[in-house]
Order: sequence, then C-alpha cells, then structure tokens
Amino acid sequence: MVRRFGAGVLNPDGSVHRARLAELAFGSKPSRVQELNQIVHPAVIGQQQEWMEQLSRRDPHGVAMVEAALILEAGMAENLDHLVVVTCHPEQRIDRLARRLKVDEETAAAEVSRRMAAQLPDEEKVKAADYVIDNSGSLDETRRQVQEVYAKLRREANCSLSPRVPDDAKLRGRDALRTAGGTPALRKPVSREVVGFHGSAVRYGDRVEFQV
Repeated sequence: MVRRFGAGVLNPDGSVHRARLAELAFGSKPSRVQELNQIVHPAVIGQQQEWMEQLSRRDPHGVAMVEAALILEAGMAENLDHLVVVTCHPEQRIDRLARRLKVDEETAAAEVSRRMAAQLPDEEKVKAADYVIDNSGSLDETRRQVQEVYAKLRREANCSLSPRVPDDAKLRGRDALRTAGGTPALRKPVSREVVGFHGSAVRYGDRVEFQV
C-alpha cells in the first residue's frame, strides 16, 4: 500500500488513514480505484475464506454472512451460495450518508456519487441477486424483509445436510475448501450457508442486522 500510494496514507501509529487513501484512490484523474482493489481484494477474500471455514467447523448448521459493497465487482460471488442485494432510492442514500457522517447534503452527494461510480448499477446487482431487500420504506418494513430472508436461509441450511460426496464439478462453498495451491479439497459436507450481503444501501444509524 505504501509503495503504491506513499507513506501519507498511514497514521502515526502505522494504521491506514482511510479518508486519505480514499481521496487518493477515488479522487485521482484517472481513478486509482482498480489499483487499490488489486491490493486489497486478494487479502480480504483470503481472510474471508478462512473465517467461513472456521464458522463451518464450529457450527455446521450456521449461516455465514459477508457484508460488502463490491461482492460482484471483486469476483467474490463465486465463493458464496446466495447473494442478498439491499436497495433504496438515490436521494435516500445521500440523506442517510449525510446524517451518518454529519455533513451537508452537497458533500454527501459527492461522496455517494464517488462510491457508486466504483460499483455496478443497481439493475445489474438485482439481476444477480437471489434475494432483494427494499430498504426505501420504514425501518419496520425493512426489518420484516430481513427476517423473512433469514428464515429462508436458516431453513435451507438446516435441510441441506447430505451424506453424498459431490464430484469435483459440483463442488461449492459448503462442500470444499481451497488449499494453498488453489486445488479443491473435499471435506465432510456440511449445511453451512455462505451468503453475500451486498450492503451498498444498508440503512445508516439505525442499521438492520440479521439476528443470528
């Protein structure tokens, strides 16, 4: 990170200054977002896979959820069993971000525009989704949708145990782990569901979360 973006992206304690890094990546002409993604995404995906494997061993009936704004763009969807896309109206994104960051609407609008430029259009996300949660209504309505989706995922996780060992062509996230060399390695099938939670429109401040 420092080699590509300079020592200025670090805080005095050595941690990443996220705002400064975002300004360099998103604000540069041309944009350096892809350069940043090439650094960050492999490490994030590797840690994500390790975390999911730990969860599956601890709770074979569990539902693991990954909340991220760039699941499709980063190619993470292929490691997930389902994709949940959360949507809301563009003006709501601006209003909610302004309240979250305590900034004026003009600043929030610029930030939303910058973030959305790095993402696929909502229409493409919805096409790829297994479930869509409309987050444009009341908090109670959003909560109801979340509970319905989670109930379906729990039912599928509890019903998907099978003594069958799949062939290599049918290996999925719950049936295989990737070795260091990237080769599929069979393990005892479990019913853990891996779900991508595409949260680019997650409500800020009064966020709705899955109650596991």
